[in-house]
Amino acid sequence: MIFLILAVILVIILTIGLFHYDQARWRKYKIYREMYFHKNPYFVSCNQTFAVSLIVPRYNYDRLMNTLMLTDTDLNYQTEALLQKVGEQSRDVAVKVQNVTLGLLEKNYATKLCESLKNTDFDTGRPIEVLILLNVTNRTDISSRCSACLDLPISPEVTQSILSDQSRSDAEKKYRAKIKPVIADDPDFEK
Repeated sequence: MIFLILAVILVIILTIGLFHYDQARWRKYKIYREMYFHKNPYFVSCNQTFAVSLIVPRYNYDRLMNTLMLTDTDLNYQTEALLQKVGEQSRDVAVKVQNVTLGLLEKNYATKLCESLKNTDFDTGRPIEVLILLNVTNRTDISSRCSACLDLPISPEVTQSILSDQSRSDAEKKYRAKIKPVIADDPDFEK
């Protein structure tokens, strides 16, 4: 009888130990996956069309100016930004420049973008690197001193076909290959 009780206690202790070991292994995997994703983001490039705009709130304006060490205002700055999902099940996509969150993409665009990239690593947290054009002004009479234009396609459904995990130039080649047949078939396009 005592042997049976000791065996049950031993099985319970082993089960709890295996459960904790598996949780620690999963946490470690998630940390390494996150580090890999930030070192190797996806790239999207649309030949610098800057079709998607974003208004940067005032409280993010100061952080952005300090982070990028910008002194001249009333100028346009071009830099890289990361697009990343905010939550695991969420359809919110945050725009970050050097770990400063500028804001969220518009809800409908973000939902269509997430649906388009459903079966990619973007769905699990891999960011997308895009070019961003920052228009910084020094006027105080407007609600936002900074607006941003992202180098994303107007239609988010196209994003998966121009997504590249190699480099920005590879993404530009994919974009040109995707867009060229559309322009050639368009009768309204003047050559």
